[in-house]
Amino acid sequence: MSNQTTLQEHAPDERKALVKLGPKSVDFVNDASAAVAAFPQVVPASFDKVEYGKDTNLFRALSDIKMLVDSLAEKIDDTFMAVGSEAMTASLEVYAY
Repeated sequence: MSNQTTLQEHAPDERKALVKLGPKSVDFVNDASAAVAAFPQVVPASFDKVEYGKDTNLFRALSDIKMLVDSLAEKIDDTFMAVGSEAMTASLEVYAY
């Protein structure tokens, strides 16, 4: 665990080394975090609960932001594709003159 507060960029080999997140990852993290908060004795004293809390809070916040950004990116892609199609169609028409 680490206190990541800035956006990161990873090389492809670094990305491959990271634990992969699936559709239920947010729920899993939330459940584990709630368990540690409710029953702190389940983890050893060497486990940094404060840092874990920071990591899980940031993960939840970024999950919400990512969902919004992904939705926006999809709309931008769709709009780009539609406008590009119109521009290409018109450009083909211009080229035919």
